[in-house]
Amino acid sequence: MNYSHYSLELWRTSSLFLRSICTVLITCYLFVFYSPSVKAITHTEAPNLVTYTASEQLMLDLQSLQLTTEKYLGFAQHKAQQKQALAIYQRSVASLQDTLTQQQKASEKEIRKQLNLAVKEGDKAGIHLQNQLLTALLSNYRDIDNEITRVLAAEYSDNSPVSVAALALNKTLSSIKFGKAHHEYDNDTMPFGPLSSSVYKPAKNLEELLGNLNLDSGTQYSTLNEAKSEVTEKSAIKKSAFSIQQQNSAAKVTSVASTENLTFNVDNQVSPLLSELAQSLDNDPLNIYQYVYNNIEYVPAHGSIQGADYTAQTLRGGAMDQASLLISLLRISDIPARYVYGSINIEIEQAMNWVGNVSDANAVQNILSQGGVPNVLIGDSQGTIKQVNVEHVWVEAYVDDAWQAIDPSFKQYQYKEGINFQNVIELDEETTVNNLTAGADINNEGWVQNINQGAIETELSNIQEQIESYINQQYPDATVEDVLGSKAIIIDEQLSFPIALPYLNIVASQSLNELPATLRHKFGFDLKSEFGSTYFTFEQSLPELAGKRLALSFTPSTLEDEQKLLDYLPDNIESATDLPSQLPYGLFNVTANLTINEETVTSSSSSLLFGQELKGHKGFWEPRSGWDKKSSVVLAGEYQAIGIDTHGVSAKVVADTKNILESTKSAIETEVLDSITSHNTTGAIMQAGIQSYFISTAFQNKLAANAAHIINYRQPSYGTFGTSLSVSYFFGVPSKVNFGGVTMDVDRLADNSESKINCWNTWNDYNRQSGAMASYLENLVPEQLFSTDENPLDGISAIKALAVASNEGQKIYMLTASNTHLINEITMESSIRQEIQQALNSGKEVTIHQEPINAFGWTGTGYLIIDPDSGAGAYKISGGANGGALTTAMGGISAYLDGLTRFKDNWFNAGNAPLYAKISGVLTVISAVYSVVDTVTDSSLSVTDKILNIVMNIGSAIAVIGISQAVMANAFLVAANPLLLGVFLAVIAVTISLVVMDIMLRISLVHPKKHKVYV
Repeated sequence: MNYSHYSLELWRTSSLFLRSICTVLITCYLFVFYSPSVKAITHTEAPNLVTYTASEQLMLDLQSLQLTTEKYLGFAQHKAQQKQALAIYQRSVASLQDTLTQQQKASEKEIRKQLNLAVKEGDKAGIHLQNQLLTALLSNYRDIDNEITRVLAAEYSDNSPVSVAALALNKTLSSIKFGKAHHEYDNDTMPFGPLSSSVYKPAKNLEELLGNLNLDSGTQYSTLNEAKSEVTEKSAIKKSAFSIQQQNSAAKVTSVASTENLTFNVDNQVSPLLSELAQSLDNDPLNIYQYVYNNIEYVPAHGSIQGADYTAQTLRGGAMDQASLLISLLRISDIPARYVYGSINIEIEQAMNWVGNVSDANAVQNILSQGGVPNVLIGDSQGTIKQVNVEHVWVEAYVDDAWQAIDPSFKQYQYKEGINFQNVIELDEETTVNNLTAGADINNEGWVQNINQGAIETELSNIQEQIESYINQQYPDATVEDVLGSKAIIIDEQLSFPIALPYLNIVASQSLNELPATLRHKFGFDLKSEFGSTYFTFEQSLPELAGKRLALSFTPSTLEDEQKLLDYLPDNIESATDLPSQLPYGLFNVTANLTINEETVTSSSSSLLFGQELKGHKGFWEPRSGWDKKSSVVLAGEYQAIGIDTHGVSAKVVADTKNILESTKSAIETEVLDSITSHNTTGAIMQAGIQSYFISTAFQNKLAANAAHIINYRQPSYGTFGTSLSVSYFFGVPSKVNFGGVTMDVDRLADNSESKINCWNTWNDYNRQSGAMASYLENLVPEQLFSTDENPLDGISAIKALAVASNEGQKIYMLTASNTHLINEITMESSIRQEIQQALNSGKEVTIHQEPINAFGWTGTGYLIIDPDSGAGAYKISGGANGGALTTAMGGISAYLDGLTRFKDNWFNAGNAPLYAKISGVLTVISAVYSVVDTVTDSSLSVTDKILNIVMNIGSAIAVIGISQAVMANAFLVAANPLLLGVFLAVIAVTISLVVMDIMLRISLVHPKKHKVYV
């Protein structure tokens, strides 16, 4: 393959590359869209034929008027367009005026009819509601109609180029609440992508070390403090290394252990799993140490995140979590043990292997810093990096009447490269380029349209056939190791403990019976009204929550409220189709409950109206940065499964959810209904969804990172998957609560990632890839959960919305600070317009389609906000969710009915079996997810059909890389149409597996932009 190193590097380091890659990120989705391996649906459904009442249609038309008005005001900012923009705007308003007048009259007639009916039936609540609606209509529409008249009468003037009447109309329309509040993000902390590299420097002495731990230097924390402090401080004064032998010797000159060295807490727990594990190791200290050392993968992370039990489940964890596991197993075996927190120096070659086999010392610092580990590189007089100074945790065990220092987390690995598939593919790149661009419209200002999708599908098919043939012929007995590569701990099989700790020296250290609370990560959830009053506050450490099932649910506050709900339902419900699709707003009162493993831990301090808009503030507390909570809208009545992924979802968690669903299915079939609740029906399905999402994203990242020579570790992440409600507002007055489908909203999908050669280009590309694939999975996972052969369902996500818009022939825009005027060409909600403008002002890139789509029962806009410095991003759909939505009957009222004791016999009947057949479908999906976990963790598996399918995902990336090389090599093409290059570089950004980036890596080696760290 021929390509130009210089052309690519010149392009990549220019601002045009980032601008272009964001513009056409949607084209990446096409590779997923046509992939046989995920069987994504490739058609867009016709707009659903929905019948609206007159009042609902009036509100929709007023929203359309607002969008038109905002669009005009945007164009009117440019002097050359002002006169023409006003004329076009007035024609649009005139075409709406008669329709609005008709809808207003029909709405008034409709409301008066309902008011008379409520009076006749003596329905006080109905009378009150209809009076509210009538007053709102009469008072608001009169003003709107007058302002429309003034807009139509306005004339262009140089003195007043922007219609004052349009400004007044927009102000009035903007004050009307049409729907759920928008979910916004802080533009400085994108929800998908790598964590910040900002960390503090490691301590230089004991005083600084205790300060970093927020501990009082005058307090004794163990019997060893005085001896260790003295030795460490002397070495610091002498400015000489504290040798390994000196430290080990000092560790053994101690008093006897105390009972405090045998206690348990939230970090070093005691559990059935750990007790059984300790027993299987004969409660022997050497066996216990070697088990943790030889089996638990190190994750560069700072603080207590998982605790001992969950670290044993996931077989991975940071230094503190591995120390907690070791201490738990030792204390369970009646062997005193304690933590040691210290500042240590490590040889750079060892550190490079430890963090993931990187070849650049700066990559060590970046991967540690993103994980929050305090570190600094140390060079010699020539500037060559020789060491890395980090704050770290190890363990001391009281064995043979002395303290023995042992480190379970600092270890070395043996790495094996996987198959290089890029050498397998034969591709005529230039011909493919011509085929893909035939008929396409590519505008250098910032949009692309009509990419040839058929050509993409053809190339995918060819590539996958080549991959399959290659594996069958060359690697018929290959293992997962052979295909994907491997990372294996170099086993410690010594007959005794190490004679010394494996560091160059210890700068300062402090032994601790337990970890300070300042090192313990936490999760918090505050439920508030839309005006800020608090209904409940919840905070708990991550080690206590790891592997647990959290949920936010709502139940009728009293038996009277429950009866109001039941009275509103039909008498004979035989299937989900018999359920109402909406209920009156505030029909009954509800109480909000936060549960852990189905047990309520806190409830709202007062009752809430059914459908009431609330704000959920969720997020993590971290040792280096404190609280980072995101605010999202919750409607009283929704069910939200809250998923927390620490460093990966364990197989046990998946198995527990699967067992709940199996038990529920059995209970329904045998009509043993006492144990049935909303948590083990609707809730368990939602838990399966969010768990499957986290597992799927981790697996895709593993494939992509291995092939792209990227180091990647999952860091604490969270999101929700639950039922979705919407409220119908009439001039701001809530009237109906509509049951929609299900919504996935992932507020944080975090990792620490780095190129092995510390190349910024490759790192940035990878972050964009993984973020876009994560967005796609937000619609794919719900589709897999709820679709059946008889009733296939389609979800929506930001990436899929852009793909649908592209299929419809819409322009796909990329916006940067240099082309913000293009916003005026795009039809979008005012809240989205404001958010995008703020994002552009802060230096972000935005990809968005031309106008809202109507697909799969959903109407709205999908858009991406990307940080060009890191590739991190927010992948959003209308309403603000950083996630996906799917319309399904399971998203209706089932979360209530499942838990109502007096309704179970009616609800779980034979006629309703189709609804709960969904549980069987979910079981199938979660079983598949379980098998993926097995595939990833079992390197001895041969290439069965399952593994072959996984490998097939690699194929789709190869074609695009080859295409991109051809484009890069064509200097004329680059010069004549620079955005075209961006199109194909963007196609690289997301493919099914996002796997093969080796060529990009090699190109980047010529003049790679190095990744910087901030310490």
